[in-house]
Amino acid sequence: GCPFSCSFCFEALSSKRVRFRTVKNVLKELNSKMGGNSPYRYLMFADDTFTLRPERVKAICEGIKKIRESNDFVWFCEGHVRTLLRNPEMIDYMVQAGMVRLQLGIESGNKDVLNAYNKGCTPEDIIQLVKICRDKGVKSIYGNIILGSALFSEATYKRDLEFAKALIEMSNGVVELAVVYYWPLAGTKMTSHPHDYNIILEDTEFVTGMMDIPQTSTERYSLWDIQGFGYAFNEELRKIVISMIKDGRISRSRIFDWYKAKKNYGVEASLWLNIVKDFSELNQYFQLLIKGDIIREEEINDKQLYKLHPLRIINLIQQFDGQKINNILFDDLYLDKIDLEIIRYSYGKLSVEQVIEAVIKVFYDITIPKEEFEDLIIAKLKRLENNYIIAFGIF
Repeated sequence: GCPFSCSFCFEALSSKRVRFRTVKNVLKELNSKMGGNSPYRYLMFADDTFTLRPERVKAICEGIKKIRESNDFVWFCEGHVRTLLRNPEMIDYMVQAGMVRLQLGIESGNKDVLNAYNKGCTPEDIIQLVKICRDKGVKSIYGNIILGSALFSEATYKRDLEFAKALIEMSNGVVELAVVYYWPLAGTKMTSHPHDYNIILEDTEFVTGMMDIPQTSTERYSLWDIQGFGYAFNEELRKIVISMIKDGRISRSRIFDWYKAKKNYGVEASLWLNIVKDFSELNQYFQLLIKGDIIREEEINDKQLYKLHPLRIINLIQQFDGQKINNILFDDLYLDKIDLEIIRYSYGKLSVEQVIEAVIKVFYDITIPKEEFEDLIIAKLKRLENNYIIAFGIF
């Protein structure tokens, strides 16, 4: 059962009375599957009313914490915007018990569309909850934006896109959003009365698919038009994420958490991880980092730095034409002759101290204090590392 009445959801047709398994029963099953020497490292609660009762959430989380003492695992659950806003302490319970990913029913950034869905929340409510989750340490918030659905138009599309970008930016990459197309599930209000929502049903039997193609059209837009909107939406999200990685609004620490979750728990902790993997320099950097072969520049003290070994991350035969490095993320990065000489010696064999000596032999001008020139080389090494051209190896 479900106490809510979303107009697109089959659960709205079921009983309003929710039947709960007892906490004791749930924890007994969890302990049998996840406790002791269990090989499982990731748990998913397939329960869209998980956050309905705060006291139940607290009790389950207390039980999970005890089970995790014998087996390190993390977990995912769904949450409802209204219930979490009313009882934000539930977020603390869940984070402290190892929840790393939370799904919220976001659906749209348009107030009129949310009203048509009978969601019982506003875009402002969603923004407020995302801020709370971010500040309380939720690692990942997953949500969908539904296209080709209630009141769909170019205006609602643009508002959804602006809203999606704003959520991703204000959360520093915690929020991950996917485009989905409206599913005309049998018996729902929207499927039974599509014209009330300004949509035309194209395929109620799902013979053409469910996930990757629209099932609706409107008087103005064909299903292929809506498909085009979906593709463009995803491309815009990709661009904003790349921009945030480039300027540091998605921190290295956050990206490193995504790689650790994959290694330690076998879970894709963020949709954005696949974007990072698309860039060879970034993927190479974080693969080395997760293996413990390199160390992040921000974690290095000045004394330690001299003993580390610079290692170029880029592939010179593919990315350097003799004059300019082709680095997709940082194509506006200017490199002078000193930078290039540093890159030349950054092969992992020489320490920072030895690289400095090699570069000094080539470029040192006795009119400049030697210490000042060394500081310049150090600054350049750090700049190259911050731009994923080199990494500092622990050899």
